[in-house]
Amino acid sequence: MITLSNISKIYQGKGVSAAALTDVSLTVDKGDFVIIYGKSGCGKSTLLNILGTMDRPTDGDYHFNDTDICGLKFNELSRFRNRHIGFIFQSFYLINELTALENVGMPLGYAGVGKSERRKRAGELLKMVGLEDKLKNKPSQLSGGEQQRVAIARSLIAGPSLVLADEPTGNLDEKTTGDIMDLLKQINQNGTTIIMVTHNPDLAHYADRVVRMSDGRIVQ
Repeated sequence: MITLSNISKIYQGKGVSAAALTDVSLTVDKGDFVIIYGKSGCGKSTLLNILGTMDRPTDGDYHFNDTDICGLKFNELSRFRNRHIGFIFQSFYLINELTALENVGMPLGYAGVGKSERRKRAGELLKMVGLEDKLKNKPSQLSGGEQQRVAIARSLIAGPSLVLADEPTGNLDEKTTGDIMDLLKQINQNGTTIIMVTHNPDLAHYADRVVRMSDGRIVQ
């Protein structure tokens, strides 16, 4: 599904260059659950941003199925991302003024899907993540774990084949972390490929494969 070949990323600023990734190669098969593990600053979030087409590599090749990602223009990348990739973040990024139902359905609004269909699909996903009784609640009326469940539902609303999760349990307690990881595992077992970044080695057993990073390189 995904092939990264010799990916490097160098950031330039004020006459100084910094290598965030160096010669990274990685393959991910459809249906995999991959955890990218490493300490802060090791390059794992940069790698996730490149996988999510949010950033371009300085060098190397990236193929997603039959698509040459590095050859796509900016607007083509946006369309590809919206169709194929869902995102989950540590900080949830929910809109405080919107209900859970509205937050989940929001990406479909950008895609031009009608309101009734957005509400129907968002409601189905909130039920799947165990929040069918919280449809009208706003983020401030939800616990951290509930907010992350809303964010997970939102990441699935467009039917992505790949979900990228950047420290999705970083703001959660131990019990809620377990609940969220169980949910992600269930989503993966239903056929969605998941690549997750974490600095927590205790979560490794949820994955089919663990990729360890250090100093911008894959070391395991």
